[in-house]
Amino acid sequence: METEKELTTPPIDLSNKVGNGDFNATGQEFKRYFIELGRLQPSATVLDVGCGAGRMAMPLSDYLTLGRYFGIDIIEPSIEWCQTKITPTYNNFAFQHSNIFNRFYNPNGTILAKDYVFPFEGESFDFVFLTSVFTHMLPEDLEHYLSEISRVLKKGGVCFITYFLLNNESVELIN
Repeated sequence: METEKELTTPPIDLSNKVGNGDFNATGQEFKRYFIELGRLQPSATVLDVGCGAGRMAMPLSDYLTLGRYFGIDIIEPSIEWCQTKITPTYNNFAFQHSNIFNRFYNPNGTILAKDYVFPFEGESFDFVFLTSVFTHMLPEDLEHYLSEISRVLKKGGVCFITYFLLNNESVELIN
């Protein structure tokens, strides 16, 4: 029989696709940011673009008690794990594979990021977040995603985006 941690922590081959660090601790830290900085409410309808294997979904599962969560990602095994391990327990959490081409993460993808239309109606979400997705995107694709986020975000909604930026200023600060 699986323990609760085994049910909520994906296998290492899925969890290490999202960077270093403790999978669960990172998710809990971001949950705190979403609530404190992003004003995320328990009744929110949330879109996680680049949800991976549920690193942000699991901590939110005990918070979005009146809300809904939708996660999309280009790594199909991660989506399948979430659909098998998270959705059956938290039926207000749904996950969908987006077959977007990325030469590293999804080399067999059939859709270009600049052409991808988020599979949701306009003004569907109170809160949209992307954790380090833009780090892996080219400017044209990023601009298109911003347009899609704007389309699906409700008026007054919040978008929370993180990314790794290496430019002259950040290099100076690192040094």
